[in-house]
Amino acid sequence: MPSSLALRGTVEGFYGPPWSQAERLAHLEFSARFGLNTYVFAPKDDPRHRAEWREPHPAPELGRLAALVEAARGLGIRFVYAISPGLSMRFSDDADHRALVAKARQLSEVGVASFALFFDDVPMDLSHPDDRERWPGAGAAHGETCAQFVAELGLDEPLLVCPTDYAGVEETAYRRHFATTAPADVRVCWTGDDIVVGTITRDDIDRAAASYRRRLVLWDNFPVNDFEPSRLFLGPVTGRTTDLAGAPLDG
Repeated sequence: MPSSLALRGTVEGFYGPPWSQAERLAHLEFSARFGLNTYVFAPKDDPRHRAEWREPHPAPELGRLAALVEAARGLGIRFVYAISPGLSMRFSDDADHRALVAKARQLSEVGVASFALFFDDVPMDLSHPDDRERWPGAGAAHGETCAQFVAELGLDEPLLVCPTDYAGVEETAYRRHFATTAPADVRVCWTGDDIVVGTITRDDIDRAAASYRRRLVLWDNFPVNDFEPSRLFLGPVTGRTTDLAGAPLDG
């Protein structure tokens, strides 16, 4: 992974039992040893990340997160807390936007300084009539949610965002709508020309970035096996371009 990339690290973003506190601490140490600088907390089956995203963390959980943040800081690792509100958020409801910001502010109190909003693996269409009346599609609603979140928190670094349309290189209605409302500096998580890929070319990167009109962070789904948990995917990562000079890729 080229050291010139601003973000170099891992996403704990799989389905199934989340890592334990000990496993996360061990992974932070591993990351530091191998020149990685970012860890994104986004376990799909952690209720406060996704299913119960509005709920604040109870004190014991908050204490464990504080310990992770402190350990990451000591190792030179950026700790990014991701919130995944897309399953149930009413995007036209101000109360839900306030809940999103309140969740982030609780985490800020224990030292979290970097955040992400994830809209992966949720319906591509807006389900609530009020949302459909306000926006031409989910991409616009997701982008505006990011803009409100950044404005309320006053973040001093680009927000990391995983859109619902996170794979492929072609322009889509979702991506066009997202580009009209999202902050110009958001970093878009993208998995390649498909969800799990064997190769990623410079042309893939350039075309995908153009389709989002934003810079990318490659969320490389390797060695993720939550879609086939009976197998372990081991071996070297191959087929990733090293032609990154001037590429619209931040991590």
